[in-house]
Amino acid sequence: PNKNVCILLATTNENAMLQTIKSRCKKIYLNVWNKENIRSELQKATTDNELVDIATRFSGDNISRAFNIIVDEDFKEKFHNVEKVLYEYKGSSNIIDFLNIFGVEKAEVISHLEIFEGIIFALLKEKKQGYNNAILVNIYEQIIDTYKRLDSNCNPQNAVYNLLMQIAEI
Repeated sequence: PNKNVCILLATTNENAMLQTIKSRCKKIYLNVWNKENIRSELQKATTDNELVDIATRFSGDNISRAFNIIVDEDFKEKFHNVEKVLYEYKGSSNIIDFLNIFGVEKAEVISHLEIFEGIIFALLKEKKQGYNNAILVNIYEQIIDTYKRLDSNCNPQNAVYNLLMQIAEI
């Protein structure tokens, strides 16, 4: 662009942007909503307190993401399934049980990966005791690698299988 031109790109999912574009951009995160405001707005829209808690925590202080969560009828089930992977997956001996959680279609796998990424990001942000940040960062890196595999048209089940094997090693 010319000297006095500034171009703003906005996204709610930076993983959907091409790496060549992201590498030429300066990231500015705008958080005009806080958890209390989001919780208050969500409670006006639903009486499901568990879903409000999940959406508030998982939204990343993004009100549109929070509302998308509460209108997604399958989100709570997907969320709990991904939590099972994080808390109950112990290694490759039961990999098939957990492989099926992510589904077989690329869109379904991506949906679960986004939830997984959100849970990891929330745990890192909350800095709760009992979680090893190095392990969480390694899992996060494996999730990003899985997105790349899917972008390269890798078979979705193979991409998830690789993710789970990497998590078992971590």
